[in-house]
Amino acid sequence: MEILTSIAVFQVVISILLLVFHDNKNSFDRILIYFLVLMGFHLATKFFILLILQNEYVFDQLASSFGFAYGPFLLLATKLLTNRKIRRYEALIHFTPFCVISLLYLLAVVGSMGLIGSGALVMYYKQYIAYLELPSFILYNGYSLYLLSSFQTSDRLMKMQKNLLQMINILLILVVVLGFPLYYFSSLHDVDNQLNIRLIPYTLFVMIAFLILQYKLRSASVRTQTTNETKEKYEKSGLQETDLKLYQEKLDYYILHQKPYLNSELTLLDLSSQLDIPRHHLTQLLNSYYQRNFYHFINEHRITEAIRLLENNQSKGNLLSLAYEVGFHSKSTFNTYFKKVTGTTPSQYRKNLIPTN
Repeated sequence: MEILTSIAVFQVVISILLLVFHDNKNSFDRILIYFLVLMGFHLATKFFILLILQNEYVFDQLASSFGFAYGPFLLLATKLLTNRKIRRYEALIHFTPFCVISLLYLLAVVGSMGLIGSGALVMYYKQYIAYLELPSFILYNGYSLYLLSSFQTSDRLMKMQKNLLQMINILLILVVVLGFPLYYFSSLHDVDNQLNIRLIPYTLFVMIAFLILQYKLRSASVRTQTTNETKEKYEKSGLQETDLKLYQEKLDYYILHQKPYLNSELTLLDLSSQLDIPRHHLTQLLNSYYQRNFYHFINEHRITEAIRLLENNQSKGNLLSLAYEVGFHSKSTFNTYFKKVTGTTPSQYRKNLIPTN
């Protein structure tokens, strides 16, 4: 058991380091880092109890609280991938059981060591907490699998991310399917399980870390291949670098002085016609020089205009009016791009502009 725990901890640490120090981290990669950090804390806690404190009773008999965090975490990751709205208060609600049970786990561990008089807490914790994990795993991981099954995408990278989340959810459900019957049987018949039930989750944790490493290596290859395909496609377009440079200057001047992005109905074809640049050349220009597609390019300029209006106190009304004024159709899209560009919400940005005298 000590060897397996050490291997699991080592694999999680290596996975975290690979993700942290890899370039081009996106939101999904950051989610993977947080998930691996959670796994790392879980395994390090059990590692500390078994090898440092050398308390086999706590290691074998008291289920930790981390099982209550995996389900909510994967649900949030699933919502992020499938573009479903994530409200902060919902996230707090989902993680409240984990926080509460973490406190109870700490008290139970201290009580089992005889440092405080909480023998009753240790007994109740041992009897009931493991069974409370059962609905948490089934409901959260099952619902995540349901959302993922209905999510369709043609993007190769997002397909890989979907498959990874599905595999992680399935493996965690296997913890329940394989582990709880053995746990119930051993508790009911007071059997000293020589195989140790905790071999099941720790073995699956190693598999999850391996899957994440495999995804990271394959996703890097997909990103490189996509970039090369894009370059090859544009090399065949026949457009010279000098022509692209002239197009860039023409676009920058037009965006600066005419502000076409203020038109909420603006399309790529409209901008192409206004600039007298072929549409496929304009698309190549945006991808090659700005690393943006049309809508990202236009929406970022809309946010820049919104920031200018806020800083100069020229906004005509509330934030919804401001969103419409700079060319957005909805406040939600406005908020999403505003936070992506500035790192904060429009309302918070406006508050920060208020002078403190």
